[in-house]
Amino acid sequence: MKFPDVQDYDNYRVYLEDFYKLNKKENSPISHRYIAQKLKWPISYFNEVLKKRKNLTLPRALEFAKFAKMDLVDAERLIYLIFLESDNLDVQDYFKKKLHLEANTTSYYDTNSRKMPQLPENYFVMPEEIHNDASLIALHELIKWSHGEMGPKDLAKMLYTFPELEDERVLSDKLKLLEMHKIIEILELGQPKKFNYITNLLYSDIHNKSIGLYVQHAENFLRFTKLTRKMGFLQAGTFNIPRSRLLEAEKRIILLSNWLNSVQLEAEELSKDDRRNDSLIFQFEAKLISILNPTVLKIASFSDWITKK
Repeated sequence: MKFPDVQDYDNYRVYLEDFYKLNKKENSPISHRYIAQKLKWPISYFNEVLKKRKNLTLPRALEFAKFAKMDLVDAERLIYLIFLESDNLDVQDYFKKKLHLEANTTSYYDTNSRKMPQLPENYFVMPEEIHNDASLIALHELIKWSHGEMGPKDLAKMLYTFPELEDERVLSDKLKLLEMHKIIEILELGQPKKFNYITNLLYSDIHNKSIGLYVQHAENFLRFTKLTRKMGFLQAGTFNIPRSRLLEAEKRIILLSNWLNSVQLEAEELSKDDRRNDSLIFQFEAKLISILNPTVLKIASFSDWITKK
């Protein structure tokens, strides 16, 4: 049987209906009764769930997740969708928040076969030349954090791990590039002002094309460790992970990144209340790389290896 990606759904009944239609199209003899039998459910249960006569229970959801061979991340999302229809309003509200914070993982990988997700109005898609420059992204975040009230010299002092910004000409060129793309406006006095800086969040739809950006983050991290270790949380290690769990590990890292993006909205609210010092700008990176030689292992592509059935 084929299964839609549960990460694309906000309603479990719609998901189950699409699952049924997908397999009905492939194999016309399939019926609600047949699916219930495959799941070892009461004969009428699947139909009654689709018709809203019954709700999918947690044990039944776990049975379906096992039947669909879902990983833990996808199984969790199915469970969240179930609790969205709880009779308890507090439970509903809690899982609405969970789904909001843990945004869909599907928009962050398989990008070659998927369209770019629909973004809220407060997101601005970064041009590639900005996406590939860590200092430009940092400048944008600092200008937004400061409500555009910092002059160029203060920006350079604050972003102390980017020494290239100490060169006035380099800094000026970078600010002009941000202005050219209408991400900031530069006032006549030379002080940068963020373009719609309270609500604008940068988003990138560029994937797997900017290894240089990761190198810049690594270099910036090295400068950070030489200058100070007081303002960061560090965690690292080497782990032996089963092949069957790697996609789940990837999704959990993506979910963490999504969650941090949502938490950033809280910082926006603090900024509106002139409480910007209650938030700080952090560089985040999560890397999971194989330290084994793929040539010796005769693996052409890591992504092909982890997705191969």
